[in-house]
Amino acid sequence: MEFTDKIELLPVEKFAKRFCVSRTTVFEWKKSGVLIPGRHYIQIGRTLRFVWCSEIISELHESNSQNTENKKKQTIKSPMPKTPSNKNSAINMEY
Repeated sequence: MEFTDKIELLPVEKFAKRFCVSRTTVFEWKKSGVLIPGRHYIQIGRTLRFVWCSEIISELHESNSQNTENKKKQTIKSPMPKTPSNKNSAINMEY
């Protein structure tokens, strides 16, 4: 792999700001495997630094767009929640 542009190591806050997402989203990406250790970030102890270069950013954008398309294709149908009947219920639903 050849890097043709400048590589920066960013803290979580700056990485999230450049992607226009929250810190929570970055940590969710890390937990779910979207961000790969050694490729997208470096962690030494509790210190995290995220790699910022055009090649890696374009790779993350492509994988994010593919994940978005896959989520749109999947429709999850959850069963309707059961509503308690007014009879034999400890909660007065007629109040």
